[in-house]
Amino acid sequence: MKEPTLRRINAFCDGRGFSFFNIFGKVDDGQINIGNLHPGVVKAFHFHSLQEDNWFCLSGDIHVICVSPDNSVIRHFYIGEHNSSVLNIPIGWKHGYKNVGHNISTLLYWVTKEYNQAAPDESRVAWDFLGKELWDVENT
Repeated sequence: MKEPTLRRINAFCDGRGFSFFNIFGKVDDGQINIGNLHPGVVKAFHFHSLQEDNWFCLSGDIHVICVSPDNSVIRHFYIGEHNSSVLNIPIGWKHGYKNVGHNISTLLYWVTKEYNQAAPDESRVAWDFLGKELWDVENT
């Protein structure tokens, strides 16, 4: 079973600021979108049967949870301003995220299939189907 993976993205920095280049690599199909999420809000869960998702958090910090198709594997990822990485989410993995920062988070995401409004490749599951405590930050 293919699992979600993180790929670190390095910033190019100089006296003017910083930039990220070639975030998703070569993109031949699908579409690139942007979503914003208010602090403390959870947007979850859904999964796809035909497409993979690739997420890059442009601003803020988010907690992403990915759940395997059979619900036997749960993976937690933290991406954003403090961990500039692309998260690849394979077909069939349920996924969602929570804004864990104090400002609106902005998510840039590339999906490998173009959105079809007549037949969306998206199935939804309740945000708390595995328990709402899944979204809590664990202090160890």
